[in-house]
Amino acid sequence: MLDIMQAKIGLIVIFIAVLVLPFRVRAIERNLEIFLVISGVLAPTLSGFILLPGEQTGWSWKILTEALTAPLNITNIYGIPAGIVQIVLLVGIIIYVWYRQIGLYLQVDNGMSFAGDYIHPRSFSRFVRLYLYVGIGVVFIAPAKPWMNGTIEEFNKGFDRLFWRQETFTDLTDIQIKSEIFCARQNKFYNRKLREKDLKSIIPKQLLRPDFEIDVNNILLVAGRIHFIRMVDSRGDVSVLNERFHVGGEYIGEYSWATVDTKRESLVISYNDEKMVVHEIKRFDYGINEKVHEWGDLFFPFKSAG
Repeated sequence: MLDIMQAKIGLIVIFIAVLVLPFRVRAIERNLEIFLVISGVLAPTLSGFILLPGEQTGWSWKILTEALTAPLNITNIYGIPAGIVQIVLLVGIIIYVWYRQIGLYLQVDNGMSFAGDYIHPRSFSRFVRLYLYVGIGVVFIAPAKPWMNGTIEEFNKGFDRLFWRQETFTDLTDIQIKSEIFCARQNKFYNRKLREKDLKSIIPKQLLRPDFEIDVNNILLVAGRIHFIRMVDSRGDVSVLNERFHVGGEYIGEYSWATVDTKRESLVISYNDEKMVVHEIKRFDYGINEKVHEWGDLFFPFKSAG
């Protein structure tokens, strides 16, 4: 049995642990709710060994009732109950909206600069790693289908015809300066083309922090999703990162959507039917022979731009 002094010391240790450990121990930060529940159970248990004149200590029905109801009704605002649960929910929504990622997805073609090599299976390029690292999913269009990236293909043609073949350059710096001017003009052009579209920018806009640095030769693989638009071939297979996966002969000639989830180490292949209803048709284990890091555990890469 504990004596009073030991119980007091235990309560002090719990108090210090709650104040310090969530900021120092990554495992506790990631499992904060469990840690607080354990601390909350230990505190009244230890307090039961301490006697205070005129006060009831330790566990009681009153404490249990207050623990269940107080988080929902600390006070009333215009007759509406307000408690810590409502406040945390509201703040969580604000933080989620405010610290939204730069974007959700980036759609690219299957060029080697994006996809990496064409030989080794389950090989993630530096490009893919970088975007997963900053929390953006990558979508690869179907091979040899440039119309799926029509706006980018149109820009590339214009870059070659209106810039690369017409301008005269003195050195690399001159190319960089003139290319930035050309890109700015093209962005204004496409903004005018899309002004009638139902497109909205992310507010607040997010930029990488000025102090953001990364070793391009050693980019960690981070939890995220990589998507592939793939046509099912004559054998009923789809090809994902230099590896074939059988989905069935009934889907031959149809487009499928394959998603590699690096966190769950899985590959899910889905199909949209004629009513545009999405069906999962196959799921495969997709073992990855390296550690997959949690996004956000490494750093917080963004700053607000407005």
